[in-house]
Amino acid sequence: MAQEALLTHATLIQRLLHQTCTSVGIGYASALLLDFGTASNADPSGYREPELSLVVECSWRLETEHTVLVGSGEDDDAIADAIQVLMDCDVETIKISQPSFSVRLSFGKLILWIFPDDARSYTDDAEFPRSPWYVTGHAIPIG
Repeated sequence: MAQEALLTHATLIQRLLHQTCTSVGIGYASALLLDFGTASNADPSGYREPELSLVVECSWRLETEHTVLVGSGEDDDAIADAIQVLMDCDVETIKISQPSFSVRLSFGKLILWIFPDDARSYTDDAEFPRSPWYVTGHAIPIG
């Protein structure tokens, strides 16, 4: 089940190619949130679901060719400030390494590395199998 979820999201993440990052933030439990495309109309609570969203719930690092800008181990305020450089940047390339499902997204000179770091993410008998990073949004069909 976990492998199946990882394979599904490895396919879905390709939809981010050539998309522009329209929102960046830190979510619950310090998850990295990157939104792309046009948000939906507001629901009754005012929430506008992004067209596409990359949610990263594992270790990650943002860097340039010569400098590490920020990583998931830093405090939320430092992360929130540093990730703003991704705003209005286009995803130029996406590379997924297997069997780890580590991800390398390039936004021009900015590189976002995603490192699934929990072996439980790869077991099919996990109590709550899930992908440590995933793509969601109103452009992703349900079911």
